[in-house]
Amino acid sequence: MKWEEKPYHSLDYEMKQRFGEKVYRLALNGGMTCPNRDGTIGRGGCIFCSSGGSGEFAARASLSVTEQIAVQKQMIRQKRPVRKFIAYFQAYTNTYAPVPVSYTHLTLPTT
Repeated sequence: MKWEEKPYHSLDYEMKQRFGEKVYRLALNGGMTCPNRDGTIGRGGCIFCSSGGSGEFAARASLSVTEQIAVQKQMIRQKRPVRKFIAYFQAYTNTYAPVPVSYTHLTLPTT
């Protein structure tokens, strides 16, 4: 079986099926490190990431999540007319933080 000529079921394919059009990813940066960089497991990163982490196109971690989403949407819309997006945390691992930090740092404002 092939999905858009690929031998695997990609996220891109699934999103097109589910939402009826291409959904563009917004790479966000939560400012966390990675166990392959901080010495917990190793140093210098891993074979999957460049020196900038796996989020080469992620927004700056100094921006709020809301600001990062706005910046990423604007950047993508300058290249093509886009209507649908999905935001995800990319640079380094971004899930590599204590739970209290993850919930306070990465929560969208309620207002």
